[in-house]
Amino acid sequence: MRDPWLTAQVQEMERQEITTREAAEASNAATCAMKKARSAVEKAHLHGRGDGGISHSLLKVPER
Repeated sequence: MRDPWLTAQVQEMERQEITTREAAEASNAATCAMKKARSAVEKAHLHGRGDGGISHSLLKVPER
C-alpha cells in the first residue's frame, strides 16, 4: 500500500514540473515574438519608414 502523504508529494512535484515547462515554453515564445518585432522595426528603418511608419508605431508610447 502506498503512503498517501508520499503520493501527494510526488503528484505536487509532477504538477510543478509541468508548470515550469509551460512557463519555459511561454518565455521562449515571447522571446521569439520580441525578436520578430525587433526585426520588423529594423527592416522598417532600412526601407526608409523611420519617420512615422511601423517603427514609430511599435516604439512610441501613446500620450494620455
